[in-house]
Amino acid sequence: MIPNKVLEKIDKAKNILIITHQKPDGDAIGSTVALGKGLKKLGKEVDYYVDQNFEDKLRFFNEIEEFNKDLKDHYDLVLQLDCSTYDFTHHPESLEYDDLVVIDHHKSNAYDKESNYVKVTAATGELIYELLETLGIELDDEMKEAIFTAISTDTGSFQFSNTQASTFHVAEELFKDGHVFAPVSKRLHKQKSKQQLDMYADAIKAIETLKDGKICVITLPYETIEKNGGDLQITDDIANIGMDLDTAILSVLIKETEPENVRVSVRSKSPYDLDVSKLALEYGGGGHLRAAGFNVKGNPEEIKKEILGKIEEIFEI
Repeated sequence: MIPNKVLEKIDKAKNILIITHQKPDGDAIGSTVALGKGLKKLGKEVDYYVDQNFEDKLRFFNEIEEFNKDLKDHYDLVLQLDCSTYDFTHHPESLEYDDLVVIDHHKSNAYDKESNYVKVTAATGELIYELLETLGIELDDEMKEAIFTAISTDTGSFQFSNTQASTFHVAEELFKDGHVFAPVSKRLHKQKSKQQLDMYADAIKAIETLKDGKICVITLPYETIEKNGGDLQITDDIANIGMDLDTAILSVLIKETEPENVRVSVRSKSPYDLDVSKLALEYGGGGHLRAAGFNVKGNPEEIKKEILGKIEEIFEI
């Protein structure tokens, strides 16, 4: 059930700003596009403030042309999507608003669940679908593809263990009118630029294993990332390479996106009881049981050593 306070705040608001996390992924972009277009159908004035550092494969939505245009000084309501902490959002430096509502699916989210729509699901896109359905908004083709993008990317094309019955229910509803999603799915999961393939290859070469192959670590220093076209060329599936190793039950991807600025992605494999969000929370990040991340400053090799020590403390591997 969507909390009444959330529905009341949306109903009352005339002008709304939608924000999401830094370096948005498919769930963040898809959720933003679908919700924004839906709220416009209700006659709301909707603006977006979105970090432009996201993959080209997500730039097929027409609504993206409206991102970061004609922002106001004050909003009745800010909707924070797919992000468990405000600090990790991409937001204007001086943002004034009357109300904030968080719509998020991360296990690590600690926001009040009576005033926000926080529910552990496969993707925030699921929650957006439920909200739009509750508001009686008919989905156009772009909104359907946006929700499909949100769910498909956060479930690894329905392969990850976060996929639930509710996930397939939403997918079934999207398919009901005969809309074909195969081209979108191929774009999201198969197509890569030459630079992205080169980055992928370097990540595979960088694989290190510990604990008889149970832990997989990949470190991409700044020089490697820059050689292959920069941070933007790091695809989401690079973080999952370690999980492709048959012996691995936990993987860590360490990316030095700028000198001394490191982004860490952690994954664990079902059915092992390894809640990687615990590690992320140690560093002010967050995420899910089996997929989490955080940012940290320092030398990537020293950070790797520290993280492996934390893994020893937190998990029994």
